[in-house]
Amino acid sequence: MKQRNILISGLSLVLMTSVSSVAMAQCTATGTAAGFAPQYAPFAVGGALNTLVSSINAANTAFLTQSTAFVGSPANPKPDQEGGGIWARGIGGEINTKNTVSSTYALGGNGSTFQPVATPLTGGVNCNTTTNLQFAGTQVGTDMARLNWNGWNVHMGSMAGYLGARARDTTAATPGINAGGSLSNSLEVPFVGAYAAATYGSFFIDGQIRWDFYQNTINDPIQNGLFNQKIDARGLAFTANAGYNFQLGNNWFIEPSAGIVISQVKVDPLRATGTLLLTGAGSIPNTTTFSNIESYLARLSVRVGTTIVSDKMIWQPFVTASVYHDFAGAAKAAYSESNNPAFEALSFPLIQGNLTANNLGTYGQFALGIAGQVAGTGWLGYLRADYRTGDRIEGYSLNGGLRYQFTPDML
Repeated sequence: MKQRNILISGLSLVLMTSVSSVAMAQCTATGTAAGFAPQYAPFAVGGALNTLVSSINAANTAFLTQSTAFVGSPANPKPDQEGGGIWARGIGGEINTKNTVSSTYALGGNGSTFQPVATPLTGGVNCNTTTNLQFAGTQVGTDMARLNWNGWNVHMGSMAGYLGARARDTTAATPGINAGGSLSNSLEVPFVGAYAAATYGSFFIDGQIRWDFYQNTINDPIQNGLFNQKIDARGLAFTANAGYNFQLGNNWFIEPSAGIVISQVKVDPLRATGTLLLTGAGSIPNTTTFSNIESYLARLSVRVGTTIVSDKMIWQPFVTASVYHDFAGAAKAAYSESNNPAFEALSFPLIQGNLTANNLGTYGQFALGIAGQVAGTGWLGYLRADYRTGDRIEGYSLNGGLRYQFTPDML
C-alpha cells in the first residue's frame, strides 16, 4: 500500500499530448484586386503564412502540454525530510492542422504606371489551409524537495530541453489563386525553465515557467523566393496544473485535473526576395511582420487506472480523456513590398496586406499509458500514447520518462 501511494502521488503530476489528417483546401478571392494578389504576393495568399504560424503554435502547445514536472515522493517521509531526484523524458509525434487564413490587400494607389490614380485597388483571399508537423524532443530536469513539511511535499527544480520539428504546407491548389503548398519549415527549439510542485495527501499542484528559443529555416524557392531563410523567435510560457486522486477501492482510482498553458512567441520579420528575379514574374522583394503569437490553452481531464503490486515491480496502467480549448485570438501578420522605384517603372504596383489565422479551437485528447516503479528502489517511470482530434487538429504522440529518487531507502 505504501509503495502504491508513491506512484499515485508522484506520477499524478505527469500530464499529456498529441496528433494527423489531410484535408482538401480551397481559396476564394473577392474585390477588385483579388485577381492580382496571388500573382504578386503568393506568400500572402495564406497557406505559406499558416505553415509558419502553425509550426510555432502547434509545436508550442503540443510540447508544453506534455512537459510538466516529473516528481516523486516517498509514501511516509519523516517530518521536514530532504529529498529530490533527477529525471528525463522523450516525446515524439505528428500533428496535422487545418486553418482558415483571411487576407485583405491594397494594390497601387501610389502613382505607379499600373495604377496612376490615388485610390488603390482592394480585395482579399480566404484560404482553407493544411499543415503537417512532425516533431521529437527531449527534456531533463533535477529538483530538491522538502518532504512532510506540515503535511506537504514541496519540490523545486530546473530543467532544459530541445525540440526538433519539420512543418510542410500541404494546402491543395486552387486554380487561378493558389498553386498549392510548397513551403517547408525546419525548427530547432532549445529551451530552459524552472518548476515547482507540491502534494498534500491525494491533492497535487505544479507550475512551470519556460523560455523557448525558436530557430526557423524556411524554404520555398519557387513560389516565394525563400532559400533556407533564417528567422528567429523567442517564447515565454507558463503552465499550471492541479488535481485530486480519489481511491475507489480494490486498487482502482479516478483522478480529475485541470491545467492551463499561457504562452507568447515574438517572431522576427520575414524578408523574402520574391520570385521576379528568378522567373521574370510574380512577387518582388517583400517583408512580412508578425504580431505576437499567443496561446491561452485550458484543459480538463479525467484519469482512471489501477495499481498492481508484485514482489519486484509496482505497475499502474491508466487511461485519460481530456478536452482542450484555446482562448487566444487569431494570429496576425502584415505584408508589404519594396517601394524601390525600379519595380514601379516596370509596372509593379506596391502591395500592402493584412492577414489573420485562427487558433486551434476546441479538441479532445485520449491517452493510454502505464507507470511503474522498481520496488524498494528510487527508480520510477512511465510510458503513454496520446491521440488528439478536433475540427482543426488531429494527430498522435508517444511520451516516456524515467526518474531516480534520491531517497530510495524511504520507499
